[in-house]
Amino acid sequence: MRLWTRFALLGVMVLLGAGCSGQETAKSAPASKPHVDHQSQHTVQHQASASGAKPQSKQPASPASGAQSVKQPERGALPDSKHSRADTRTNHEKSSTRLSEQKPSAASEPLIFFKGSGGKKVVALTFDDGPDTYYTNQVLNILKKEGVHATFFVTGKNAQAHPEMIRRILQEGHVLGNHSWNHPDLTRLTQSQAVAQIERTNTVIFKLTGMRMRLFRPPYGKLNDQLKQRFHQMGYTIVNWSVDTRDWAGTPVAKIMRYVQHQTGPGGIILQHSAGAPGHLDNTIKALPRIIKYLKSHGYEIVTIPELLDKPAYMGIPHK
Repeated sequence: MRLWTRFALLGVMVLLGAGCSGQETAKSAPASKPHVDHQSQHTVQHQASASGAKPQSKQPASPASGAQSVKQPERGALPDSKHSRADTRTNHEKSSTRLSEQKPSAASEPLIFFKGSGGKKVVALTFDDGPDTYYTNQVLNILKKEGVHATFFVTGKNAQAHPEMIRRILQEGHVLGNHSWNHPDLTRLTQSQAVAQIERTNTVIFKLTGMRMRLFRPPYGKLNDQLKQRFHQMGYTIVNWSVDTRDWAGTPVAKIMRYVQHQTGPGGIILQHSAGAPGHLDNTIKALPRIIKYLKSHGYEIVTIPELLDKPAYMGIPHK
């Protein structure tokens, strides 16, 4: 009996000790966090991003495959740029410098006119290298018959040799222009020699007519930049052409007509010649009436260079 009692008391003490130990363990152990399935949460967010729904998180979800992420600027911050503000300011200064160095284009007068403004359906006939008594007379006869006025760019040497032709050109209402003294390539001369070519011719015309020509066409249409500036500063209006008939090369009449038909437009300047050895410009004489007929039939008004460009023909004499 006593032995059984002892075993019973020992068992009770063991049970009481285990219970106390369990309570202390429960008090000291931290509460465990609820389990979160991170893989499932990322999948939900990815699906929401792909479908266009806003994710619950404050941070944007990863973009769907193939989409481009756009970085939003912070409030008050400037958008990202390839250049710093200093670089941008420097580039702006360089750009302003380049603009200030550019020459005015729309409002400024060109150094060389190749055609008129093109605002009206007008065209100018021009004849180079004269005068002579053979071809210039034939050209003048055709122009008189057709009631058309033209511009003659004459050389000083030929003008001096044929003053009566200069007088006839003016008497019949045509205009004179300067084409140098003896038709050299002015770019192969010194500037003073080139200027002398022009001034010598103007002196001859002044003695014959009392007028100094302002219109100037360089031989072969060639000028370098220095001569362009020089003649422009001297008050000359430099005139080349937009339609080259190539009549000087013995071009057939049919081909001359094709040049005129394909190249002529409003404001056009047609180049022909009015001096040369007999036989040299026969096609010019044959083509001229056909050119005039074609232009008139297509609604073109044939005018002189001063009328086309609204520029005076002679120095000191305003254009009317």
